[in-house]
Amino acid sequence: IAMPVRRATDNRVIGCISIAGPSVRMRPARIADIAPMVKRAADSISSIASASQYFNLPARNPLA
Repeated sequence: IAMPVRRATDNRVIGCISIAGPSVRMRPARIADIAPMVKRAADSISSIASASQYFNLPARNPLA
């Protein structure tokens, strides 16, 4: 399960938060239970990311 962390000023994806587990534990019902919590965590990080100098660095082109 993964959710994007976005910059509040322009909605640009600046990272992600994810969780993983063995398939015997990550059944569809469990994923449905956990996904909203992961989204809330990602949204929470997004809302405070502007306070960090690291989340506000200009984007770099890794191919350049």
